[in-house]
Amino acid sequence: MKGFEYEPSVVENVGDKLLLLTNHDAPNYKLVLVDPKNPAKENWKVIIPEQPEVLQGVGTAGGKLFASYLKDASTRIVQYDVTGKKDREIKLPGIGAAGGFGGKKEDGQFFYTFSSFVAPPPSTNTTSNPANRNCSASRK
Repeated sequence: MKGFEYEPSVVENVGDKLLLLTNHDAPNYKLVLVDPKNPAKENWKVIIPEQPEVLQGVGTAGGKLFASYLKDASTRIVQYDVTGKKDREIKLPGIGAAGGFGGKKEDGQFFYTFSSFVAPPPSTNTTSNPANRNCSASRK
């Protein structure tokens, strides 16, 4: 269908520009910075270039970018600054799927979810007593 060759999605704004996840000329996706006043492709700045692994999504928190890649059927998370400089790879608890990497620009801490492919999910327990606000998780 004409006009639907690519799948762009806005990730975040950086000032008056937009971070755009796109598969335009990148089947495994890339992240580009686009000026809405000059949106032509030749004006795009590549922030995270296409990699051999599929870039499934990009989250933001604390002024950082969290790129989620699919590698060997497992999630791999790489943290970048907003210019595209790699800060680190986030070590996950094992082989599995992770998500939820996102938060406010001023947040220094955030939470993410992880589902292991090799360990059972945690079982969380609590009581029906409203005075007890504690929960505990365990794997059995």
